[in-house]
This record gives sequence, C-alpha cells and structure tokens, in this order.
Amino acid sequence: YIFLDSIKNSNGPLLIEIEKSPGSSIGIKLTQAKSPITNKNQILVESVKQASIADRCGAIYVGDQILSIDDISFE
Repeated sequence: YIFLDSIKNSNGPLLIEIEKSPGSSIGIKLTQAKSPITNKNQILVESVKQASIADRCGAIYVGDQILSIDDISFE
C-alpha cells in the first residue's frame, strides 16, 4: 500500500512497465488533446477498463499523460 500511495502522490514522470501476453489488451483507452501550457498535442489516458491489467497494476489513472510506449516517444 505504501507503493501505491507513492504513485498517487507523485508529481513527475514515472516509468511504468506492464507485462502482457501478445495480442491481449492492457485495458486503457487513449485520447489526444492540446496541452493548455505548451499548446502541443499530448496523449492522455481517457479510460481504464475495470479489472483490466492496467487497473490491477494500480499505477495508471484517467488523465495521466503518456510520454512513450515501447521506448517510442510522443514528443
């Protein structure tokens, strides 16, 4: 529980690694939006499916910005 509190209270980028089987979904829906600060496009978590891999890991929340996936940056 201390680990999850650290994630909830963090205010900087986190590296989150999720292992999944090929062809399976981690259970998140992404959306693209303009940053109100930089006016650049950013990728955000729109929803997390209940009981999915992402939900069970406890480290991904609606509104989180995704900076990269599989070492591919979105900047």
